Amino acid sequence: MPEGRRLGNFPTRPLGEKTMKSKERLAVSCASFALMVVASQALAASGGKGEENGILIILFFAFGALIIVFQFAPGVLLFVSMIKGLFGNEKEAVAAKESGDNS
Repeated sequence: MPEGRRLGNFPTRPLGEKTMKSKERLAVSCASFALMVVASQALAASGGKGEENGILIILFFAFGALIIVFQFAPGVLLFVSMIKGLFGNEKEAVAAKESGDNS
């Protein structure tokens, strides 16, 4: 068996040796193809009817809806106050600022 080449301190395989023979490569290819065919049929097969929603799914969506509803009110209040601050009377803003400084 010929000596292997060395790259730095890392030995490599000998020059004449191949990693996998052609028959082994064909066997691995056929086995992986057969596995893909079987797995794709198993994944495509339909199970039972999944149309029923359990109580946990309904509670989950209800909880999400509650979060959206309860976050909507503060969001609207902040938006209205922002619009009021942008387009409101400047006199009211100055009066509010002066009364806040004296406190």
